[in-house]
Amino acid sequence: MAQTMPTYPAGSVAGMDVMHQSMPHNAPVPGTTDGGVRFESAAVVEARVQAEYDATHKTDHKLTDIQSDALAGYCQKLYQEAVQARRVSGLTDELLDHQRRMASKYDSQKLAQLLAKNQQETFYPLTAMKAHDCAAWESEIINAVGDSRAWFLSPTEQPSLAPAAEMKARAQVEQEVQTMAQAGDVPGPEEIAEQAETRQQIIVDGIKSDAAKSAAKMESLIHDQLQECKSAEIDLQFRQNQKGFGRGYLKGPIMRKRKQLVWSATGKVEVSEKIIPTVEAPNPLDIFLSPDSSRARDGNVFQDHVCTRTDLLELRGTSKYVNDANIDAILAMPSIPLQEQLRPEDIERRGLEGKQPAQASTDPRPHLYEFWGKVPGSVLIGIGITAGIKPEGVYAYEVHWCGGKTIKAVPNPDPLGLTPYEDADFKDKPHAACGYGIPELGKVPQDFLNAAQRALSKNMAHGAGFQRIVDLSQMPSTFKPTSIIPFDTLFVESKQGFTTAPITDWQPKMVTDQLLRVIEAAKGWMDDVTGIPTHDPADLAASAGRTSTGLKVLIGIGHRGMEDSLANRDYAWAGIVERFYNYNMVYHSDPAVKGDVQVVVKGTLGMLTSEMQKQQIGEFIDRLNTPFGQEAYGPETYAKLMQEYAKLSHIDIEKSLPSAEEVKARVAQRMQEAQAAAQNEQAANAAPPLDDSQKQLNLANAQKALAAAQAHKDIVGIQAAKVEIAKAKLALEQGNQQISRATAVADI
Repeated sequence: MAQTMPTYPAGSVAGMDVMHQSMPHNAPVPGTTDGGVRFESAAVVEARVQAEYDATHKTDHKLTDIQSDALAGYCQKLYQEAVQARRVSGLTDELLDHQRRMASKYDSQKLAQLLAKNQQETFYPLTAMKAHDCAAWESEIINAVGDSRAWFLSPTEQPSLAPAAEMKARAQVEQEVQTMAQAGDVPGPEEIAEQAETRQQIIVDGIKSDAAKSAAKMESLIHDQLQECKSAEIDLQFRQNQKGFGRGYLKGPIMRKRKQLVWSATGKVEVSEKIIPTVEAPNPLDIFLSPDSSRARDGNVFQDHVCTRTDLLELRGTSKYVNDANIDAILAMPSIPLQEQLRPEDIERRGLEGKQPAQASTDPRPHLYEFWGKVPGSVLIGIGITAGIKPEGVYAYEVHWCGGKTIKAVPNPDPLGLTPYEDADFKDKPHAACGYGIPELGKVPQDFLNAAQRALSKNMAHGAGFQRIVDLSQMPSTFKPTSIIPFDTLFVESKQGFTTAPITDWQPKMVTDQLLRVIEAAKGWMDDVTGIPTHDPADLAASAGRTSTGLKVLIGIGHRGMEDSLANRDYAWAGIVERFYNYNMVYHSDPAVKGDVQVVVKGTLGMLTSEMQKQQIGEFIDRLNTPFGQEAYGPETYAKLMQEYAKLSHIDIEKSLPSAEEVKARVAQRMQEAQAAAQNEQAANAAPPLDDSQKQLNLANAQKALAAAQAHKDIVGIQAAKVEIAKAKLALEQGNQQISRATAVADI
């Protein structure tokens, strides 16, 4: 029932002010008891977080109007350099060409050439189909992994010892030394050092245990935060950018307001606002890197946002770092000047995206620019920011400007100075600002197939019917070629020297079969260059993805064409998780989630391989679960297989499973206990042998039962009595035989 409130423009603006936005209203507050949560208003939480931020930033960097315009001019200059560098390098044209091919469109120059030659505009959507195949295979692989994540949080090998804990260990050692000295037993330096090391190790072990618990809670918290911001949809858009442009971008955490329906104290449904950290997948055409950068982490990052006047109006008053006066000045303009914001490629891009083209000088939808990067201290001093600033230093800043005026300027709120961007290529292109995408990899097969498709269309049109050849020199002057109709009589002039008929028919040759084979070859060529086979829902991987055979097929396909893209995707999401961890460590109110941990990337294909190994081990265990298998291989083999299965499932073996030796000892003990129990049961159930009088009595009782059954004509009773009589007689005969043998032995 949650709904996104368009408080900030898409991309961030004030929303990226991560370090001074309020926490969710229902976040637990330190000091509350288990099971009880104290609720705080948004204003109270905002004030508390703002105070924490101001305590870490001693100077107030809020700018005056003159200072903000100067800072906007500096950032605008860097932005223009980044735009020009991307354009000169040819990357802008490449990205637009990728977008055209994904939309199955020709560029204007190629289209003009085709029309000049009276060629058809046919563009076979092979690139888009291959991107669809790749998306389908990725979904198969990701779904085969299930709810598992490509990352997890793990405590560091040596968690850092807090100063308070170290001081506590030293105080305990000093107290023990004083106690021993008072008792007359003064320890030596080595003994004191050993005691100190022992105490510190005890504390370190406790820290490791607490770190493991904190890591599990932090991992669960981040997982919930990503689910709440619908990260699955963001990941789909991110992977589409990867395939279509060669590089995708992730951005987060970004604080956003979400509307949701909640029950009020009076039992009515009300609308409540909640501020949560979210993730976005910006369009690569809107991201610009500094000229000397190839990755988002290397240097300055710029992002272009298309917003509305309402978006700008809603920014007012969201933070003390937002310049409300400049927003009012921009909104007062009858039309916001474009300046450098309407780039030549924007016109074609809007057409490919199905949007209304912008005007040449003004735009009703203003562009807002975002800058993340380093600003020299000399520039800050030049615009009046001097407190704590050194001319030779560089300082990380976040700046937003529109219409030549700064909307917001604040020191980078990330505690480690990281930008909120992560990038991932579809296929790596070393030292390049963009990787290989499906349009670039399949460019030649796509053009080859388009040419074959045009030739096929023309051949089919020409070969659809015969063509007529008319010798006009033999036709009367009144003849018109358009007047030929079926069953018509034509009068011609017979001229001397002509040996051919005045009208003949000619059938063009059809070569559609050959052209169709060329098209199929181009499709196979596309499979080879991209490494992505055609996705068939009836394939083995689609129908048996959860079996070891199906998983093996998926692994082969993943390593063939999507190894780079999936691995790069995993590392990009791990970077976002790292930023969520940093954010929660500083601003989340629950101390139980905070610990010394690290982000570990398992990898989607690695998880898929582990899943296949788990399936194979499980199938092998099922085959061993037979009387012969248990007797032939023993419990030790079963225990080792279970340990391997637990390792692949990331289960702590030492705490959860016994070793093979322990299993062997337990089995031996249980066998001894079973044998003893069997012997005791046998002894308890053994009855003393019957004497002759008892046997005679049993025979008499059986005979009475037979008589009673016969009197009542009870057939079942008669048969049962006869069986008992036979047993009694057999017992008497066996007893007599034993007596005879004993007598014979005695006589001998």
